[in-house]
Amino acid sequence: MLGRFYFILILTWLCLVKLNGQLPYIVPYTQIPEELKEIWHDAESGNTYLITVDRLCILKSSDFRCKVLGLGKDLMYHNQTFDHSNRSPIFLGNYGEFYHIENERLKLKSFPTKFPNAAIYEENGNTWVADYQIYKYSEDRIDTIPVIMNSELPYWDIRQQTNGDLWFVNYASGAYKVNPKSNVIKRVSNLNGLPTNFLSCLHINDKDQVFVGYKGGVALIYNDMKIETFNFQTHIGNAVIKEIESDGNGNLWLITDKHLCTLNLETKELNVIPTNKSDDFIIHTLDYNPTQDVMLIGTSHGLFISSFEGNYYHGQSLYSTGSMYYFAGELLISGKRDVYSFSSKKQQFLPSNYRAIRQSFRNTDGNYWVTDKRNVILIDRENAKVIKKLRKPVSKLNQIVELNGVVYMCHDKGIYARKNRRTTSLIRESEPFFNVLACADKTFAVSEEGIYLIEGSEIHHESVLEHSSSMLRTNKQFFIDENSMFIPAKNYLIKVDCKGDSIKFSHYPTLEEIYDFHFQDEKIYILHSNHLLVYDKEAFIHDPYNASCAIPCLADENSKIFVDEEANIWIQNKQGLASIDVGQDKICNILRVDGLSEELESEESTEDLDVQKDTIAPSISNTFLPFWAILLGGVVLLILLILLIFRLMK
Repeated sequence: MLGRFYFILILTWLCLVKLNGQLPYIVPYTQIPEELKEIWHDAESGNTYLITVDRLCILKSSDFRCKVLGLGKDLMYHNQTFDHSNRSPIFLGNYGEFYHIENERLKLKSFPTKFPNAAIYEENGNTWVADYQIYKYSEDRIDTIPVIMNSELPYWDIRQQTNGDLWFVNYASGAYKVNPKSNVIKRVSNLNGLPTNFLSCLHINDKDQVFVGYKGGVALIYNDMKIETFNFQTHIGNAVIKEIESDGNGNLWLITDKHLCTLNLETKELNVIPTNKSDDFIIHTLDYNPTQDVMLIGTSHGLFISSFEGNYYHGQSLYSTGSMYYFAGELLISGKRDVYSFSSKKQQFLPSNYRAIRQSFRNTDGNYWVTDKRNVILIDRENAKVIKKLRKPVSKLNQIVELNGVVYMCHDKGIYARKNRRTTSLIRESEPFFNVLACADKTFAVSEEGIYLIEGSEIHHESVLEHSSSMLRTNKQFFIDENSMFIPAKNYLIKVDCKGDSIKFSHYPTLEEIYDFHFQDEKIYILHSNHLLVYDKEAFIHDPYNASCAIPCLADENSKIFVDEEANIWIQNKQGLASIDVGQDKICNILRVDGLSEELESEESTEDLDVQKDTIAPSISNTFLPFWAILLGGVVLLILLILLIFRLMK
């Protein structure tokens, strides 16, 4: 997911945005990478319709994936295409024709007139069309409701209140409220207190409040005598508010071409959410999906999904690169100069008086090794005390682990061992080493290419793995029971069984490259580029392809995961730090991740899916015909074709 677009990029912050504040967790939806112009969520069915530059898609709540219903190029690309409050979507074609959905197909809707610049709304058997006038089509008549039209092209938005009143806004002549029974119309304009008559959008929330957008702000229309305005020009300039939506958390979401904002209606506080600053990036639309409690955002770079189930921290490099660790019972994150402590009550990182560190590594006993400029320090996670302090042999380390009284420090050219107050180079000028593990009364070193036995002060030169392996730099080892542990490679997890004098390896291939790995409280966490997969340990050992939870994310080879004492998952990438409660089913079920076992069941028996002992993940050549077979078949066909041509020539 990371390849196309990083939705949350480092940007220039406005003074109101809180550096420590939490923002929605936003990630891309990779099945719709093309430009997305319109989104309409049907609350009754739970389905969501999306218009891209190429297709009309439906996302079903039970299966959150795109199913193509028709060609998007046949539909108009602006906010007049249909109204979000309709019980069934109506689409406007490029030549003013109307379309609707029938049996999951895009069908032409019979209508007496074409309206190439209209907004459409249906209620109680009536079809309302806002063009140069407002038209009401019923079974036996057409009513024309005259309005003031000050623009060359009509640009309308339509919504309905629960009492039945319809609201229309126009980008020139203000807002109109129409009684659908009597057709009585009332205009609200700058004469009533609106800052401008050039209204760009309209929204009615679940409290029946009427909001209108314009350049640089939003107005709340209580009635024609009372209007409250919100001026955002210090944050978004004179950018036009294109669309307004509500979420399930008391916020208004606002978009312009370049801005994505949330307005807390209780505190009146505006948060500007980071967006891509490239010239070709445009935000087109958004809509709220209450079934899964997510906001869907359509942009020139595809569909993005935002959820308040997770929090996002941004604005300082410490969130994207800082080390996380526990000390004295506090969850800390350290930048180059400052250390912040996380307040679970305020859901914020607050400044602390602790000294900054450079790296942190979780020790086998749960305490943490940290480094500063000169030292390696073992700190107590529960108490404010230093357990051990050593001189750091190299500036950057890959892992620190203490086994049987020896402290091993892995780095990019070998391993240092500290024993009896003496530091020696166990191996030098070698390949990068990532970890050291103890298993079956033996000690092994994990390097970039394999796992090697350590005997005394020497390392064997032959890997104990039967096949070459590309091990993970962020290599962590976790005992999952008394006799076995997991260690990560780039494309699979290795289960190491330690019994007596023997050591055995089992490989658990993954569908995608692994960026980080964690084990805690019988849960396995595997970080990939576009999602974090969470497994129950026993279920993973039985079938490593069906996760209990798939959390969408943005990740690369430098991303890290951290799981705190409350089982909250922290995902760190170059844009910031996300915190997610894995117990929230909604965040787990936003995107469905296909398991390998599901894909192969039609071709292979379930017996073929057993974990392979002492083998790495099967290559593509194992699941398709071998190349030599394809080549041989092609040669045979060519010979037969030549013989046939020769025979016909006779």
